[in-house]
Order: sequence, then structure tokens, then C-alpha cells
Amino acid sequence: MFKISVIFLMAFLLFSCKTQIADKTKNEATPVKIAKYYVRYVEQIKELQLEAKYINSNDSTFSIPGGVSVADFKMEAKNLPKEGWMHRYIKRPSGCDSLYVFSYNPGIKNEIKDSVIFPIYRNFKLETPKISKKTGGLVSWSGNSLTQDDGLTLVFEDASGVSYTINHVGITRGPQLEIRPEFLEVFAKGKGILRVVHKKTIIGKTDNQRSVRLTEYYRMPIDMEIVD
Repeated sequence: MFKISVIFLMAFLLFSCKTQIADKTKNEATPVKIAKYYVRYVEQIKELQLEAKYINSNDSTFSIPGGVSVADFKMEAKNLPKEGWMHRYIKRPSGCDSLYVFSYNPGIKNEIKDSVIFPIYRNFKLETPKISKKTGGLVSWSGNSLTQDDGLTLVFEDASGVSYTINHVGITRGPQLEIRPEFLEVFAKGKGILRVVHKKTIIGKTDNQRSVRLTEYYRMPIDMEIVD
């Protein structure tokens, strides 16, 4: 009887030990299955918006217990009706940087830092302030060509309020984009405005965690003139 009791006690202790090890491993493992980051800057009103969303293995959003920080400020966690839990930071007026580092600790020993590169496309301009309905026009910027991860949205609006949107996705031949004349047929001659949005989406995977990094830069409206 004594031997049986000892065997049961040893079995119980062994089971408890294994359970504690399993629980410890589970707690140390990151619960983040997908990390989504969003950086937006609106040049006209000088507004910076940062967002971070984390999704667990059950495909549910959740807030990071210790919060998420970028530089010297902490983002606010909100449970939004359609988005679920999200960490967000909005500042106006604000400038913008070419790099943002999101820092958080999802329940493991080491802090995680995820970097988001924010392309600014300096010296962006309309090379042809007078855009011809016959020959088109050209926009340009300093630096590199657009890559397969980039997008450029051009929204033209004439004086009567008629608008037309061109969505370019992918590689360009140099740091420029041609405005083809067939896009301009709907406009009346005269003054107009060009609105430009640069977009970039980077999708990656590290170990068992996926990441999505989306950036958008809304440029100051550009005055233009549509001619024959």
C-alpha cells in the first residue's frame, strides 16, 4: 500500500512539473500572430497618424498590456466597433520622420521593436504646370523610382468640380510618372488642382509572426492649368 501511494505521489509531482513547464513556455511565447502598422501624414494640415493592431492565434485583436510606444510617447489603446482593439496616436500640427519604431512587450522577456520606413519623396513637383490635353504632363520627385510595393494616386479636379483619379501601382521608369493625355479628356480648359497620395505596403514574416506595414503620404494640393 505504501509503495502504491509513493508511485501515485511521484506521478502527481511529475505531471505538475510538466504542466508548470508547459504553462511557462506558453506564457513566454509571443501571442502575436499578425502585427499591422499604419503611418499617415497629411501635409496640408500637418497631421501625423500612427496605428498598431495585433491579432492573436484565435484571429482576435487585443491590446498589449504594457502598451505600445513610438519614440518618447505611448499610443492610446481603443476598442473600435469595426476595427477591434487598436493602438493609435494622432498629432496636429506635426512634422514627419522617415522611420518609426514601434516598441512593445507582448508577455515575453525581451521587448520587441518593429520598424516602419516612411518614404517622403522629397522635392515632388508637377514638371508641367500647364497640362496639355494633347500631350499630357509629368510629375517627378527626388530619389529612387517606385517599386512593386509602391502606389501613387493622382486626383485631378478642374474649376467646375469635375475630378478624375489615376491609380498607379508598381515600378516607374525613374523618379517620375507620365500623365497620359487620354486621362485629361473629361476636363474643361482652365485652372485646376492636383492632389497626390503616395502609398506603400510591405508584407513580411519572421518566425511564426506576419507583419503588414502600410504608409500613406498626402501631399499639399498642387495648382495646375489644363490647356489644349
